[in-house]
Amino acid sequence: MNKSMLVSLFLVSSPLWAQSAKDVIKQLNSLQGLSAADPVCETCESSQVPALTPQEAIKAIHSGKLVYIGRELFAGHDQNRSCVYKSDTAYIIYHNCMGSKKESEATEIEVLSFKGGMTRFYIQNNKTVGPVSNTKRADYDMVWTVDHVQTAAPEKFDLAGVKKFYAETMDDYQKGSCFIGRTFGAQDMTSVANCRKMDPDVAAKWKSESESFWREPGEEWYATKKYLRKTILATKY
Repeated sequence: MNKSMLVSLFLVSSPLWAQSAKDVIKQLNSLQGLSAADPVCETCESSQVPALTPQEAIKAIHSGKLVYIGRELFAGHDQNRSCVYKSDTAYIIYHNCMGSKKESEATEIEVLSFKGGMTRFYIQNNKTVGPVSNTKRADYDMVWTVDHVQTAAPEKFDLAGVKKFYAETMDDYQKGSCFIGRTFGAQDMTSVANCRKMDPDVAAKWKSESESFWREPGEEWYATKKYLRKTILATKY
């Protein structure tokens, strides 16, 4: 089956109404497999920069009081607006930030470190009842992915600057990327992390830490989901 036929079949059969085209492509990449044999760019400067692990991304969210920057449409997210905040060490982009402040069935959070590197968390349940922010790992029943894209260090941006930087870097996998999880595979504990075009030592650290996090994120992650929802509800926009 060629790639175009695979994409067509996936789009027709998938109920992931909340996913953007970017999400679909990322899930297809996972389904087709990013093997350990994927190219490693040992000489690329960006590949040797430490990758932002899930645990480090969570710490970045809590590094100081979150300051609201604004709410806007972001590339790859159709008409679902995103809320942008700033901590002491990162920009935090909370996608599907609805005007009604109702929690979306698809929760997507991206952390863009001031040192460079963007890590993304994505959850979407199928049968689990209740908001994603209140569910534990054992209840994730459809999509649970964590991925990282190497980026340059962002400048001190306003909302327009964050939006422009995001659009330019969100799919720039040529600078290095890592990924774990797949569509319909939230409960597949055999899933392993893969990295492409990364320094071997950097990739090994990200894979080790992300795999343990993906299987059981722990209380800090659950508290972070609730903290972000509380922040959204308290934000005036």
